[in-house]
Amino acid sequence: MRTRLGALFGETHIFTAVFQGFSRTSSESNVACFQRVRLNGVEVADHVWVHRSKAMKRLGMEYGDIVEFEARVGRYSRGEPLRHVSEIEYDFMLEKIKDMRIMERRAERESA
Repeated sequence: MRTRLGALFGETHIFTAVFQGFSRTSSESNVACFQRVRLNGVEVADHVWVHRSKAMKRLGMEYGDIVEFEARVGRYSRGEPLRHVSEIEYDFMLEKIKDMRIMERRAERESA
């Protein structure tokens, strides 16, 4: 669970993260994966999956690029609760992503 991210539930911040790639979920949603999600230099999640936007696709991100973006911390329920479990388990996500930009290309870091 993303405890540090959960402490920011409902808030909007500017995050940095490392782009890992695009994928499709079992429900055919287009998603993007980001690792090492940070707020003010502090890691708040080891990774997050977010809904991919057309703007994200046009940005031309490549594996390993460091990006910055504004997002709100939301939550979602993880699967269907079992009949004998009284509470639904929640995890946290980033949503309403905007103003994404590439801060540093992986290729530039590796050539330096």
